[in-house]
Amino acid sequence: MKERLLFRSDLEGVPLRLILELRPKSARLLAPSYPALRTARLVPLLMYLGYLGLLLAVLSVFLGRGDLISAILGTIAVVAVFGGFVRLYGWWDRANLPILAEEPGRAREITILGVAPRRKVTELRVRIEETEARVTVYGTRNQVEEALQFAGIAASPS
Repeated sequence: MKERLLFRSDLEGVPLRLILELRPKSARLLAPSYPALRTARLVPLLMYLGYLGLLLAVLSVFLGRGDLISAILGTIAVVAVFGGFVRLYGWWDRANLPILAEEPGRAREITILGVAPRRKVTELRVRIEETEARVTVYGTRNQVEEALQFAGIAASPS
């Protein structure tokens, strides 16, 4: 069983992307530390360089022959390589949340007052240190509601 659930989130008026951490009977907003951000940015760069090397190798094989079929196959290879990179980058964007949340630069306890589902995000009305604010959580209504149930938090619709 998981001990915590993590969601990428944005706090109204704060330019840095935050992480909503839900544990049983607890909800916090975490700001990633700078070493964690550096690690989270280094991995996609290395993935990109690896994909660029693969792309150059594929293109050198296909374009070295010089006929029309090789050019078409080279174009398909370019599209496939970049499509794979985008999918891999999207996976990494979700997979790096535990790294970013491991040693947060700042953690703030929040009280969830209400939930307002949107299309692919959910907006939470929260209280942070005696101030009400809105937090956009990147998760569907069902995902966020299940996470709130996991945390034992009852939030009314906003």
